[in-house]
Amino acid sequence: IDVTGDSDTTGPIVYLLKLLMRRYGTDCLQQVSGRHEWVVPPELRQREEEIKTKDPFVLYGQSYSALRRDVTAATIGSKFEQLAEELKDLPPQQVPLLLLALYEKVTLSWANTLPSKQLQPKVLDDLNKVVTECTVLSMELQCVGRDLLANEQGGPLAQMRVTPGQSALHQTLGAIVVHVATIFQWRQRVDILKPFINMLNDPAALINTYLPTMPEDSLVEVRRAFSKTYRSELSGTFFECPRGHPYLVTECGTPTQVYNCNVCNSQIGGLHELLHDNRTARQDDLTQTGHCLGQPEGRTSIPTPERTLSPAACCIFRALMHSSLLWASCKNEAATDDLLRLVKPGLPNATELPEFFWHHLERDLQLLGQAIGKSVDEAAIVLHLVLREILTQEPPRDDAVRVASTLEDRNNRREWEMFFNRAYIQPVLEKVEENISKALDCIMEDDSQEQDQLFYLVYEKILVTKGSVSPHLWTYRSRVTLEHLSQTLDQQRKKSKCPILHYFLQQEHFLRATQYLPDIVRLQQHLYVSFHHRLDRREAKHITIGQFLGEIKNENVRGEYQGMVESLQKAWQLVGDQLRDHARLRVDEAHLLPAIIESTSLEYLIPTTTGAGACTTALVDFLVLVHNNFIERCRGIVTEQEKSKHK
Repeated sequence: IDVTGDSDTTGPIVYLLKLLMRRYGTDCLQQVSGRHEWVVPPELRQREEEIKTKDPFVLYGQSYSALRRDVTAATIGSKFEQLAEELKDLPPQQVPLLLLALYEKVTLSWANTLPSKQLQPKVLDDLNKVVTECTVLSMELQCVGRDLLANEQGGPLAQMRVTPGQSALHQTLGAIVVHVATIFQWRQRVDILKPFINMLNDPAALINTYLPTMPEDSLVEVRRAFSKTYRSELSGTFFECPRGHPYLVTECGTPTQVYNCNVCNSQIGGLHELLHDNRTARQDDLTQTGHCLGQPEGRTSIPTPERTLSPAACCIFRALMHSSLLWASCKNEAATDDLLRLVKPGLPNATELPEFFWHHLERDLQLLGQAIGKSVDEAAIVLHLVLREILTQEPPRDDAVRVASTLEDRNNRREWEMFFNRAYIQPVLEKVEENISKALDCIMEDDSQEQDQLFYLVYEKILVTKGSVSPHLWTYRSRVTLEHLSQTLDQQRKKSKCPILHYFLQQEHFLRATQYLPDIVRLQQHLYVSFHHRLDRREAKHITIGQFLGEIKNENVRGEYQGMVESLQKAWQLVGDQLRDHARLRVDEAHLLPAIIESTSLEYLIPTTTGAGACTTALVDFLVLVHNNFIERCRGIVTEQEKSKHK
């Protein structure tokens, strides 16, 4: 296929390349083209030894490019003495850039299989001498430099080591970790960075602290909001509904009416005495210190906010945190016991720590891409831009920042998150589209990189010539996602002007599942009408959903049932985990499966109020509640707006 020619297939093929790479990233394109060679035309394919991600550090401009040229000249022309002399006068802010240049020109050379591109041991020894004798490098940065030269930056973690044929995603994650370690080790005296510096060098100092973006006990937040709003003007007592959701009875604290819980719709209150299944709310704070996100695979697949942080900002905080903890788990053997104490629930042994933090970082990058509506490649660029802000911008210096940086209590954490977010993250996210576009232009204009026609084509620096189809038809347009819309609404501070849209975006994950409600109700009705006389729960327990569908002889009827079952599976995937705390009908935790699949027992589909069948009954009730609550909330907002117009 001639991608610059007039073939009728040129436009669709080029658009497919753009779609795969710009929506899902280089790693996705590599995987797809590995299985289907036709996806990438022969003239655009790279040999395995040529596959290399673009240099993200060119975002630092001419200062970095000059250092990279000096390192290249030293490795090619053996000008090590000249390099050592030039480094003596290196401006302080350019010191970290030297290590980034070493990573780019030396560490990544370990991926080469061609002898002509491999660095000889003598060259590596001479570079090691330059780094060791470089007086502008601190002891910590010298250690980083020696690790980069030896390709040992990952310690025992194989994914961090540069190897031939390494995936683009692993290269991307490795560059992020090296960038994080380099910048934080350089800025050790900056108060606002102290939490990340402790993660790298002294995890023991964080054992009893509240790490950034970790979830909090919501009841404490409710109490704080109440006391802040009413101060001493209003007294009352907090109680909990049967599902554990808090509510307040004001004045004397004795309920005089029965209401429904706003979360799960259970009955709350009482007529001059508390309902028997309600209870006084606990007084203790269940917020945990340390790292309490659990296993990476158990985290949500949707970007979520935390306290005052937007979903995108939350992902950035976590990526910086996991990169720092990953580096410590790989390079700081003395800290492994402290890292184990930091992680809750704990891991069996220290050897699992590097993989644990690596996969958390991988999830952070994926979620950041979703939050900003971009690929993982562009999400990585956002992280590099934030790190550039940390290096180049003057940090906030006042006592409030210093105190908050201790993370000794929840208030400290909240304030520190706000300080850090305002100083380094918001400047990047406020104009994220423009910042990414400028960064990509900078990367593509990098004259040290060998021309990559595929990269230029995907980002439309090479135009497809006009043929039978207009090339404008195949121009890539960024997708507008709900996460991206939410991010835009947050950044432009228009939540108060668009309250219904804001509430919809908050509830969208739940509302998305309501589209399957009609199919689920029809499925329950069909099963009840067709089988309640011929099939009891004991029989249904020994029949799987797949067996039930396979026994339906009529193809049309089987197809109809298959569609209804798929709707149930999708709704369960979206909100099934919410039934534990938010359903009005109590469901035994033993029946709350991670997913409903063909091997699941048929009893799950037959509506009952107890046992496995209670799952789908509770699911229907929950979806109806979500739908009705949203309508009521919208009606209330519209009513308030109408009243304000007539004032």
